[in-house]
Amino acid sequence: MSDPSLADRPETYIDEDIELLRSQLYEGELMIDTATVDELLIGISTHRLFALTGEDMATKTLQTVMLPNVVRFGTTTGGKQAYGLRTVRMGIYAVLLLGAGLFVDLEGLISPVAAPSGAGIGGVVSMVNLLIDLVALVDDVLLGVGLLSLVGTLFFAARYLASRDRYFEVTVSGDEPIRIPIDAEARPPIDRLEEALEKASNASVS
Repeated sequence: MSDPSLADRPETYIDEDIELLRSQLYEGELMIDTATVDELLIGISTHRLFALTGEDMATKTLQTVMLPNVVRFGTTTGGKQAYGLRTVRMGIYAVLLLGAGLFVDLEGLISPVAAPSGAGIGGVVSMVNLLIDLVALVDDVLLGVGLLSLVGTLFFAARYLASRDRYFEVTVSGDEPIRIPIDAEARPPIDRLEEALEKASNASVS
């Protein structure tokens, strides 16, 4: 079976890219087709899917997936996971702290203590009242920290949105998807890849 990709592959991929994929083939394994998405080279053989990224040998990364585990091809968008997690975490803090500061009236739960006349415990009562005043300040502290958490939530949400990229994605059964950043205007040859995947599946069965 000939490799149909060699005649029409983009010039951005030198022969070494194709040869690198071909060098990974098992005995009896044949390359069905290759396709490109920006700087990504996808190869589909009778047994596996290959995803090659990188512009030079120092940065090239090759990922492989057995064909039965390839579920689908598609595109998706997403931002940096760290910003997304911080947005969620700070949002939870903001909701809890602002809710406690607004709806829990600690000052109303505790009343100042009046010293009984002639009891001789004025110093103790003064200390208790001081503690009560400090507790009353907790509402303001909760509101202040809650507002800071809200500001942090908005900050990390903005960073997450700014970091959003478009990705070409290969969904893999039982594992993390292969996700490669691509240009916003890129049009991945999904139909071609699905056709190659079907041919490869039929070839492996026969």
